[in-house]
Amino acid sequence: MERTILEAGWGADGEMKLFDIRAVAFCHQMVRSIVGFLVAVGTGKRRADELPEVLAARDRARAENPAPPHGLTLWEVRYDGRSDDGRSDGGIFDDGAFDHGSGH
Repeated sequence: MERTILEAGWGADGEMKLFDIRAVAFCHQMVRSIVGFLVAVGTGKRRADELPEVLAARDRARAENPAPPHGLTLWEVRYDGRSDDGRSDGGIFDDGAFDHGSGH
């Protein structure tokens, strides 16, 4: 199954690390699998240049274990370019909901 990621990035809120992702749709455990691989890269267990190979394999067994489910939060659902409260879709990184690098 193929899914398109529109935006993804890391941020921080004090000591807490935050991963924010926007996509057209998500597969079961997709975000947990992505985060698990990225944490493995950050801790030196994997290399970032392995990612294209892992994605091309289309086999999650080639990636790291998924990140644990605790702490995973669905923040917002948007349909047809509009948020669930009717705002137009300016992108989750542009509307202040997730401010990279500010510590908030």
